[in-house]
Amino acid sequence: MKKLLFILILFSQMGILLAQNPTLMVSGQVLNANNLTPISNHQVDIFISFDSVYSIQIPATVMTANDGSFTYSTPFIAQNATVYLSTTNFYGIPSTAFYTVTNSPINQVVNVNHIFYISNDTISTNCDAYFYFTQQNPDSLTVQFTDQSYTTGNGVNYNWTFGDGTASTLQNPLHTFPYSGYYQICLTIYDSICQSTFCDYIFVGNPGDTVITNDCYSVFTYNQDPSDPFNFYFQDLSTGNPNSWQWAFGDGATSTLQNPTHTYTSNGIYLVTLTISNSLTGCSSTFVNYLSIDSTWTTNCQAAFSWQPGNVPFNIGFYDFSMGNNIQTWNWTFGDGTSSTQQHPFHSYGSPGLYQVCLTITADNNCSSTWCEFVQVDSFNFCNNYFTYQTSGNDVLFNGFHTGAPAIYYEWHFGDGTSATGQQVTHNYAAPGTYYVTLVSSDTVGCTAISDQIIVVNGGGFNQIYGQVFGGNFPVLQGYVLLFSDDTNPAQTSYFDVTVIDSMGVYVFSQVPNGDYYILAVPFNVNGYLPTYYGNEIDWANATLITLPQANNPYNINLVPSSGSQGNGPCTINGIVNGTPAMRNVINNMKILLFDENQNPITYSGIEGNTFSFSSLGYQTFYINPQLPGYESEMTQIVLSEENPNVVVTLTIEGTEVVLDVKENETQLSIHGIYPNPAEHNINVSLYSNDAQNGTLKIFDATGKLVSENTQTLSQGENILSMDVTNLSNGVYLIQMTTAKGQISSHKFLKK
Repeated sequence: MKKLLFILILFSQMGILLAQNPTLMVSGQVLNANNLTPISNHQVDIFISFDSVYSIQIPATVMTANDGSFTYSTPFIAQNATVYLSTTNFYGIPSTAFYTVTNSPINQVVNVNHIFYISNDTISTNCDAYFYFTQQNPDSLTVQFTDQSYTTGNGVNYNWTFGDGTASTLQNPLHTFPYSGYYQICLTIYDSICQSTFCDYIFVGNPGDTVITNDCYSVFTYNQDPSDPFNFYFQDLSTGNPNSWQWAFGDGATSTLQNPTHTYTSNGIYLVTLTISNSLTGCSSTFVNYLSIDSTWTTNCQAAFSWQPGNVPFNIGFYDFSMGNNIQTWNWTFGDGTSSTQQHPFHSYGSPGLYQVCLTITADNNCSSTWCEFVQVDSFNFCNNYFTYQTSGNDVLFNGFHTGAPAIYYEWHFGDGTSATGQQVTHNYAAPGTYYVTLVSSDTVGCTAISDQIIVVNGGGFNQIYGQVFGGNFPVLQGYVLLFSDDTNPAQTSYFDVTVIDSMGVYVFSQVPNGDYYILAVPFNVNGYLPTYYGNEIDWANATLITLPQANNPYNINLVPSSGSQGNGPCTINGIVNGTPAMRNVINNMKILLFDENQNPITYSGIEGNTFSFSSLGYQTFYINPQLPGYESEMTQIVLSEENPNVVVTLTIEGTEVVLDVKENETQLSIHGIYPNPAEHNINVSLYSNDAQNGTLKIFDATGKLVSENTQTLSQGENILSMDVTNLSNGVYLIQMTTAKGQISSHKFLKK
């Protein structure tokens, strides 16, 4: 879990200055070796190793354009770099190249260009790598590997990697491992016509040995001094029992302390690197993260996200937690040459590695914000872990839980420089305070999981809340959970927090003050289920209120299934939410529930900007009920018929009530969305009109200047309008539709 990082993102003062860095530009072309024609839609793998005090590695994958060209760029974050380029021909034989480049302080762009000449001959054959292994005896560290590969080519070559830093080119190698543990063994074969790789995890040695793996993982967190925005406290959270720490703070300063303090001298973005090593095992690992300082930060939006591995190898779920008024666009880049404009995308990587993921948002007042983070993608993302704790004075009882294959190892780092192993451990802290605790667990298939939490020891009034979210008999794999105080209690200070549901449906809140709370689980793309409060209710007024400190964990939530029918027809219910700008973040959490004539729940709609919509409804009676915690509302009946197929609902926040105003058959104009957004050449405007009418589509820049205008004929119902924005400069624009009847609807988009 990435709870601490999420908190730091939301509350730290940040600015994005990446554009100031010099750029490493990698480009080239893939050509047919037979006739020198370009080859389009062909994959090129790029691996960049920055060599400074420590090695920083960035993998990427790009596809060639119609002319066979490819490009990739990244900030040049060190003095020297080695660029590795690789592609394959049409039957799998690789072609590689590498370049060593140097960045001069005066250079803003360092270019690397390479042309691949590959064959596209079609050969009807294949090969498949495979092996089996035998140990000399149950406790032996020596293993015999036997090749069982299939090939029809000539001149077979063998390349073995044993997961301990060694390799072999023998067909049937005999290998001795340094100690007991899990190792990933890979065999790659290649001959005159094809290439194939097979990997497998094996356990070597005595299962009773305490040494599980020679792996070590570098990771750290940091806290900003609230009284001095230039002063930072760094904390090592690495695994693998390191005995050496090498820090580089991005401003030329270094440290060998485990948990150093560093003071910067100016605003900026700094690339902080921690390299750890264990002299006993020979293990070394490097972790890199960005740190941003802007002592004058006043922006009203901030990009932020969290991520969780999925239940399929290389699959990662990304969850947006950005802050801002009326966030309009989300632009993700996944570090492998692909992107997405979804708010909460799921992405499948082609191979394991370290990828830099960036999210850019745009919001009201021309606010734009970017956050970047390195994401480690592993071959085996089938497991997760979490832990619970109970405090008694300075003594804390920890219980670890591992989801996946049976766990064989639990390792704790208590945040005070000490550690322990075991599923259940008790730790005595020397003094009360706040500690960052990390749990590392491994299972029988070699899957390793890491989770972390902030705990308060003898904190007097702080609690932990955790549970699991289910849809029917199965855990919900995608979603988030909201925790908010009972604002109807005038003696209680308002409290709000959010966390991601992990891939086993588990959620955890720590550092929750004493008080009365509601818990709301919201699924992502879970068909047939509705946002549900603890107590298994969809109406917050009927939800079960929990009271702390008498915690009754776990607080499991069973999502309420939809049970009504919306029919299938041409009818729509569209809505607008009115509220003060100060209530924008509150309104964004509103959920509009839709019920059938028997008041059975059908579905729900969130708030996009200040609007919501239900479409393709049949001719029947419906009820809607807005759910905004702490605000009272009533079921409102809406009758849709041939005479009344479209209804506009206005929701207004008045005191502690949500007041509904229903207008039947009102001529309505509404821009639902713009895609693609950000746009490069052409944009499509999705627009609804109750009447067939004429209108004018206008585009204004950020200063309010009209830059484009054309007349459009609108049909009744949904309309898709296209406009060419190629000639517009990069930036934020407002697109507006105005009709002869005086109706106006607008939406923002980003031109890049």
